[in-house]
Amino acid sequence: MASAWNLPKDTCQLILRHHDHHFFSSYQDETLRMTMATLKMAENFVHLQRRFSPSQDWQYFEASALAVLDLENDDYLDIKDDVEEYFIDKQL
Repeated sequence: MASAWNLPKDTCQLILRHHDHHFFSSYQDETLRMTMATLKMAENFVHLQRRFSPSQDWQYFEASALAVLDLENDDYLDIKDDVEEYFIDKQL
């Protein structure tokens, strides 16, 4: 479908492989790795806000995503808190 929409090939690959637990070990392109890490982290934040539990595959992506984004767990928790505050503010 993404190809039919004429999205860039890199974007199509990200969509195709967004559940591939081996993505980070099989792709060396730093831009793609950072994009996937950001996507997985954002996906997890949304899942936490809507379902009050981590996304099903976050456990497989967490360590690699944080490493690619050069984030420590404390950094991740700070961003998570900021996201939660943003969602709370938008509900008012």
